[in-house]
Amino acid sequence: MKRIIAEDNPTLIGYNEKAFAQKLHYDQQDPFLAAEIFRQNRTLMTVILRNLPEPAFARFGTHNERGRMTLADMVALYVRHLEHHMGFLRHKRQLLGKPL
Repeated sequence: MKRIIAEDNPTLIGYNEKAFAQKLHYDQQDPFLAAEIFRQNRTLMTVILRNLPEPAFARFGTHNERGRMTLADMVALYVRHLEHHMGFLRHKRQLLGKPL
């Protein structure tokens, strides 16, 4: 999102989420620290997005797998992706007897 905001038609590169998790040892990270960093990053991005004029959401980049994506597309994608991860979190907490 930052690249679309700051650059003209940046190239956006996809990545293998499973490879990141495995090779970067996500399973060994402190979940509380990871959640706090995630929260802070999203809080900072919220401030950036709220300060943009409406036309900025039509800015775009070119994703190597998805093609042309506007800032509005990216925001929607990240919201959906967050819900995807929250589903995993809810399921894991349920298995531990700690509903979210």
